[in-house]
Amino acid sequence: MPARLDYNVVAPQGLRAMRALDQYVRKSGLEPGLIEFVKLRASLMNGCAYCVDLHAREARAQGETERRLFAVPVWPETPFFTPRERAALAWTEAVTQIGGVRSTRVLGVHSQGRDQGVSGTCGPAKEKALISDAHHLRGVRR
Repeated sequence: MPARLDYNVVAPQGLRAMRALDQYVRKSGLEPGLIEFVKLRASLMNGCAYCVDLHAREARAQGETERRLFAVPVWPETPFFTPRERAALAWTEAVTQIGGVRSTRVLGVHSQGRDQGVSGTCGPAKEKALISDAHHLRGVRR
C-alpha cells in the first residue's frame, strides 16, 4: 500500500489539529469501539486503503469481531449492530460524503504539486463525523 502523504512534511499544523480533534473525540464519552466503527466507515467512504487497514486493525485489537468489521460497508442490511451503532454509522454517512472524490483522484492532485490544498480530505471527514456523533449521541446511552 503506497503512502498517500507525509502529513508531517506537507501539513504539520493540520496534523496537529487532527490529533487535537482525535483527543477531543476520545474524551467525549463515545465508546472506543464506536469511534473505530465511525472512522472505519468514513475511511471506506473516502476510499482510503491505509485508513481502512489502520482502523480495522485498531478495532480488532479492541476485541471487535471480523464478522462485524466485514459488515460495516453493508451495515443497514445486517442484524449485527446496536441501535446506537446504527445511529452513529448513519450519521457518519450523512456528514462524511466528500463529493465522490476517490483516493485515486486525490493522488492525481497530489502528483500535480497541490498537496497542501487537499492533504486533509480523509482525516477531517472522520473527525467531523466523530465530533458530530459525540454531540448527537450523548443522550443515546445504552
